[in-house]
Amino acid sequence: MQDISKINELLTIDSSIIKKRKNYLFSILLIIAGIFLIIYTINNKSLSIPDPIKTVIDLFGLIIFSTGIMMIVLPSKKLIYQTTGEKIKKQVLYFDEQKENYVMGKLLEGNYSILKETTTEYDDGPLRAEIYLTESGSFSIAQLQKYVSFQYEPIMKPNVLKK
Repeated sequence: MQDISKINELLTIDSSIIKKRKNYLFSILLIIAGIFLIIYTINNKSLSIPDPIKTVIDLFGLIIFSTGIMMIVLPSKKLIYQTTGEKIKKQVLYFDEQKENYVMGKLLEGNYSILKETTTEYDDGPLRAEIYLTESGSFSIAQLQKYVSFQYEPIMKPNVLKK
């Protein structure tokens, strides 16, 4: 059975889901701006700016440079529903084992708001519902998983709903 917690398997369920990488242009511009600020304050000794302010400008340049580097290094891939161009967000909800049939029924109906009210207080439990949905609700994929042998195993096929 397919496991939607694995992105590659999720992508094979419906062809209208695409994985998109972020645009690196903004990150590169931040790096260049940070380098420019640092070099400008170091090389221009004739500036009539007091040393403490030069230090603040250097620090600001270093922060901008570091932010640009971090944005490039940290992976950022997002799932997009190709039909509407909306971003797909992931929700993970945990439940007690006694609610298995109730939760499965609500997942098949696509009634996720009611499920949020009945989740456990903890971030773990014997049942886990993985839900991927667009903000407008025009597309969703949901699957109920059960904790077995130190990992969550799917106990239902992924349910795809399109409006």
